[in-house]
Amino acid sequence: MEIPTTYGSMSPRLGYVYSIPTYVAREVFEARIGVLEGEVEGEKLVTRHILGQTRRNGDDLAAIKTRLDRVEEKKSTALAGRSISWIGR
Repeated sequence: MEIPTTYGSMSPRLGYVYSIPTYVAREVFEARIGVLEGEVEGEKLVTRHILGQTRRNGDDLAAIKTRLDRVEEKKSTALAGRSISWIGR
């Protein structure tokens, strides 16, 4: 009689079959954990990079918005001055 090493199951939510190992050698388990730890560290690095870029982009956008507000204020002030002087002629 053969002893099954995995148990197959259907995920009702995801709709695919997956296997749950019932026994794995310690060396294999530790190797898999090492791979997973490396992937997690890699994902952390990517997340930190994305957050850093987001902060920089946010600072740049804030500076651009401030400059645009100043330009719009100067433009509206200049246009208001012209219209008043034009009306008085």
